[in-house]
Amino acid sequence: MLWLYQDSNGTARFVLLCLVQLTPFFFCLIRRKFDYIALVGFLHFVYYSIPKYSTVFFVENQSSFDPISLQAIHEVTLCFALQIASYYFFKTLFFHPKIQTNGTSPLVTVTPRILIGLTGSILVFHVFTRWIPSAVLALAGPASNGTLLLLLACQCPGRERLVFYCKAVVVAMALYSFVLSSSMLFLVEFGQAVLVISFLRENYRNIIFLMIFGVIGAMVQSVKGDYRTVVQAENTLDMTDRWELLVSLVQKQYFSDEARMTPPPQDDDDNEAKKLDESTNALLTGFGRLGDDSLEKVLEKTPSEVPFWNGESYLSILYLFVPRAIWPGKPSRTLWHDFGMRYGYLNDDDYATSISVGYLAEGYMNYGYLGLYGVAILMSLLIALAEWGGMRLVGGYYYFIYAALMFPLSYYSGDLSSAVMNVVMLFSMLLLLRRKILRLVANDAVFSGTLATDQV
Repeated sequence: MLWLYQDSNGTARFVLLCLVQLTPFFFCLIRRKFDYIALVGFLHFVYYSIPKYSTVFFVENQSSFDPISLQAIHEVTLCFALQIASYYFFKTLFFHPKIQTNGTSPLVTVTPRILIGLTGSILVFHVFTRWIPSAVLALAGPASNGTLLLLLACQCPGRERLVFYCKAVVVAMALYSFVLSSSMLFLVEFGQAVLVISFLRENYRNIIFLMIFGVIGAMVQSVKGDYRTVVQAENTLDMTDRWELLVSLVQKQYFSDEARMTPPPQDDDDNEAKKLDESTNALLTGFGRLGDDSLEKVLEKTPSEVPFWNGESYLSILYLFVPRAIWPGKPSRTLWHDFGMRYGYLNDDDYATSISVGYLAEGYMNYGYLGLYGVAILMSLLIALAEWGGMRLVGGYYYFIYAALMFPLSYYSGDLSSAVMNVVMLFSMLLLLRRKILRLVANDAVFSGTLATDQV
């Protein structure tokens, strides 16, 4: 293993990280049955590894990974390897014997009325998000994500065209949400949902469209800052003007030929190559902005500049589910703002901006390496427990249940409290709706024979 540390620019250690993240995924791809850790590893590869490489070599124009980045890559590799081992340990010894494995992740059959209701609830939520109180938003957010997954993982026999139109409306809503707010959160959530459902259904044709969608998203990401600046300065722009602004910014960044304004250089081939390199770098800059560098920041500054938090960020788990109606003085969660202030992301006079912190970074900033490795094991336990709970809920694999409970645990940049809160809320909602869900799944011809009559 010494050759990994003799590598001059750190590429070998980065490749090892990618292999560790993708090994469960390729194993499950061959097996044609995905488990949670495989999809979590793939999403970490998308949201951490690709942006990390793009940031270092194209955004920052470095020739090698810096020491802090290499240390972070080393720790992420160890932590995910530990998560893989812990996940299969927990799943094999505690959960696997109790899991009913009948069925092969079938779709949920719904009526046209339910289908339209799902679509309408997604539209209503995203239209009125800005007016929803934060206390209600904490419940409505996971519910909306679950509704989106159910829409993508349902079928309505004989009404396939209606299903297509409903999904198309949601895509249009995701685009509208971005143009209106300049936030790509809904677009990213929608793309991730389609990605997961496509892998579960082995519908790999959608993956090609998602790759194209990802490239377009990276193109937009690289001009999002300019777009947001103009929109905030001129808040009277209507939707047509905003679309035209966005398209013009992308066109200027990637397709404009400013060389026409100046005398052409002697070597046209060199000019074209330079323009291609500039467009490629801008595109990879967009990918780089999807990343998360919170672990690098805490490894660099804790405890030398910022003391260990000693569990401070985990205190909210103790009262997370106490309603504010019962406890009016319940402390607000300020983790993301506090993190941004302590680690120099924000100015002293910035009281509104929040900076996401990943669960690995959160573990280290609280308890050092013990917290880093401990939270990796704890997350693998939560992942195995969520998979087991989802299967026990309806007696087998279902795309909707499977993906809904996996989502909160798949974010590399998500903190532990948020993951726990979202999983508990989603599972509670599913438990309350269990009888209704069982009636829906009983309509599925593929799976109806495996459900006990007393369940329905």
